[in-house]
Amino acid sequence: MRNRLDLSKQLLVRGSVSGTARLLVGWLARSAGVVPPPVGWRMTYGPWFQNHISELKLDGRRATAAVREAPPGRHPELRTRLLLRLDRDQH
Repeated sequence: MRNRLDLSKQLLVRGSVSGTARLLVGWLARSAGVVPPPVGWRMTYGPWFQNHISELKLDGRRATAAVREAPPGRHPELRTRLLLRLDRDQH
């Protein structure tokens, strides 16, 4: 966990995950001869700037990801709020 980002850092993070940034970085990587990775990913939620705890569980070909929020003033081991759960099962 960390402290909340200040506004300037939030804007930097938002800009770094924009479509324009993705295209620019992709072009730079191709220009440098970087081979595309065998696995791709994309951001479908967020970015979030509060304190969160993320968890990834891998069980064979099944993956579960969860994002929990640690509400202010509470110890995260005592109480968290589930924001997002994604399940993926590859056959």
